[in-house]
Amino acid sequence: MEICIALAFLNSTNTENDSASIKNGLASTENDSAGIKKGLTSTENNQASIKNSSSSTKNELSSIENELASVGNGLASMIIHFLSMFL
Repeated sequence: MEICIALAFLNSTNTENDSASIKNGLASTENDSAGIKKGLTSTENNQASIKNSSSSTKNELSSIENELASVGNGLASMIIHFLSMFL
């Protein structure tokens, strides 16, 4: 009888240890999930930064196009002025 009680006690202790181990495993999984969420947020921020950089590059290209158009207009104006001197 005493042996059965001792075995039951040891079995319940093992069960408690298993439960604690499962809780630690769940806590570890939650921490991993939080780490993954932070990683995803970081990736989203990096993608937003890349989009902003791309937008900035587009703006710079547009500015270059405007400057080239201005140079083209200046050249056309000079050619017209030059031709008007001889006509």
